[in-house]
Amino acid sequence: MESSFPFEVEQLLQDLQNEQSFIVKEEALKNLAELETSDRRVIEALIAVTKSDPTFLIRKRAQDTLRAPAHQKILAQHPDLRASLEMQDFVRRPPSPKARVSAERPQAPKPDAGSQALLDHPQQRQRGSRGIGNILVGFVFIVGGLSGKLVLRGTNNSELLVLLGVGLLMWGLYKATNPE
Repeated sequence: MESSFPFEVEQLLQDLQNEQSFIVKEEALKNLAELETSDRRVIEALIAVTKSDPTFLIRKRAQDTLRAPAHQKILAQHPDLRASLEMQDFVRRPPSPKARVSAERPQAPKPDAGSQALLDHPQQRQRGSRGIGNILVGFVFIVGGLSGKLVLRGTNNSELLVLLGVGLLMWGLYKATNPE
């Protein structure tokens, strides 16, 4: 039941098979998914993309396009196409190099109940956040003192405010890195 399609569909099939651009292929797949009628040529082109396109996202988009009602209707009429589609495993994403490395790396031992309780203690979290607060206030004192917009109260001296800011910054860094 071959039908002749308008020029636009022929152009979409050409773009899908010959184009190297990801964007052009994705746009062609989007337009093919919106077709109201389909035929065997369109299904064969989509299956070819699911099998052989080097880009995972294009293969996945082609699989999604095959789920459109017009294409499902043709697949129901052609059991040979459906069988070739069901036999392939075209959507499996290759594992990323990071996943392979993490699978090979030994896992750190889980903390026991006592050390986990120590890690979850609210006072430990408060000390770390107090260190961050000191860092932020120290940074504000340094910038304000160097700009001359802020001075140390009672002395009208911006250099002392910068010195106090450096001290707060150092103390905050110490508290943030050594929570004990």
